[in-house]
Amino acid sequence: MGGTYSMERLAPEDRGNYLPEGENISFPGPLMSGKTQKEDVMHFIQRKSQECLQHGEEPNQKEAYFFWNLMELHYNQNVFGLFDQAFEYCKSIATAIASFSQEISKKTTELTIVLSETLHQGKGIEPEWLQSPRQLYADEEIMLKTPEGSLMTGVVITLQHPHEERHVTPWEVFKSQYTTGELLGEGGYGSVRAGVRKADGKQVAIKHVGKTMTDVFITIPGETHSLPLEVALMEMVSKPSRCKNVLELFEWFNMSDSYILVLERPSPCTDFRQFLNGHNCQLSEPLAKKIMRQVVQAARHCNDHGVLHRDIKAENILINTETLELKLIDFGCGYLLKDTPYKCFAGTWAYCPPEWLCEGLYLGVPATIWSLGVVLFDMVCGHLPFSCEDDIIDRNMEFAPGLSRGCRDLILWCLHRHPYVRPTFEEILSHEWFDEPQKKVKDQSPLLESQITPWEVFESLYTPGDMLGEGGYGTVCAGYRNADGKQFGETRSLDWFEMSNCYISVLERPRPCMDVQK
Repeated sequence: MGGTYSMERLAPEDRGNYLPEGENISFPGPLMSGKTQKEDVMHFIQRKSQECLQHGEEPNQKEAYFFWNLMELHYNQNVFGLFDQAFEYCKSIATAIASFSQEISKKTTELTIVLSETLHQGKGIEPEWLQSPRQLYADEEIMLKTPEGSLMTGVVITLQHPHEERHVTPWEVFKSQYTTGELLGEGGYGSVRAGVRKADGKQVAIKHVGKTMTDVFITIPGETHSLPLEVALMEMVSKPSRCKNVLELFEWFNMSDSYILVLERPSPCTDFRQFLNGHNCQLSEPLAKKIMRQVVQAARHCNDHGVLHRDIKAENILINTETLELKLIDFGCGYLLKDTPYKCFAGTWAYCPPEWLCEGLYLGVPATIWSLGVVLFDMVCGHLPFSCEDDIIDRNMEFAPGLSRGCRDLILWCLHRHPYVRPTFEEILSHEWFDEPQKKVKDQSPLLESQITPWEVFESLYTPGDMLGEGGYGTVCAGYRNADGKQFGETRSLDWFEMSNCYISVLERPRPCMDVQK
């Protein structure tokens, strides 16, 4: 019933500037079959025209009515050729566009311009009638007005023409709302550029993420449609109540080959790795406390909202260089938080916990606590703690000289070999290191974690008390955990240490209690 003229047969410079490469243009013709009787063709055209007239209030029906009337006109004039007569056909439509611009959609204008330019290629001066639709097309670019809150594919844009609505591409919606600026960064995930929201001049970051065949989609609580994983996670952490230490997602757009995320952009800011480099790679403990508290709050917020970031590190933290307020960014490695172990590691190798290397499994929250220990070590020591898998498993690490006892205790607790012994977010934030004044330690020489005796590690974490009992098995003493005052003694195992001549088990201690015989 119509012919198709493929733009793929044209040279790239002849495609025009209106359609993406490879898109076909449907060029309508009046039932182009030599076997169809003239009366049947005429009846079909007239019936289509009447159907459009009866549904004139529906979208695109006025334009369709106009189309079928043109078909009738051309059929009566015996215009059967597709290509030879196409230029005159485009002229008719272009003239009608100029006269009835309110009734013609932008898509028809696009097709008319691109067909006209293609057909006129190499035929001398461009005809004057082609200037009018081109000018209308340019004017409509400016006249786009976006309904508040519009997102993604299929957004309806209301033009200045009254009583007319049409669907536009997500790219048109995006361009109508934002201006893209300089490149801020790029990598395997895509690219991030500076941007400005036109409505209020607000600075934003515009992240382009390419689509792949392995993209994961999830449905978040309270929603009915599935979203790309990174978008879904950022929507979850951006919902009330928000955390000022997690970058906010303002909106996103679903393009044909990519996703565009419009993100908060603090200014002035830099990534935390560059900030560390500007401080000789090592922060003073008072400054580290100010930064670390915010990192822990960001991680806790993500977990409270059901999100596991999985790649908390200096490169994924932005810091305002004036206020020192930080933002956790880049959820590309993230996933939904769950209570069961994860069997696939995502993130940066230097931050992976030992249980993943030893068992191929890890729990979300303890793994996050481990990464926080690595981040704190990096801040105060000037380098990452581990350089190989054996170092991670054996906790071979070199502390910086002059580091306070409280800071070392907190790092050792976060980097405990056993996941269930590591602190919670609340235990980290309530640790004495955050409140204590900076102290000088007697030993100013570098310490290797492998050189610290198990007894020193035990003493840094626990304080023994009164003897509770003894026998052939050994002895049991009361005690408490230094970080939070939790008492220990017997029952469920909380921790254990291998000394040179014995083992020390740290056990849960119920109070008050006594053995059954007594």
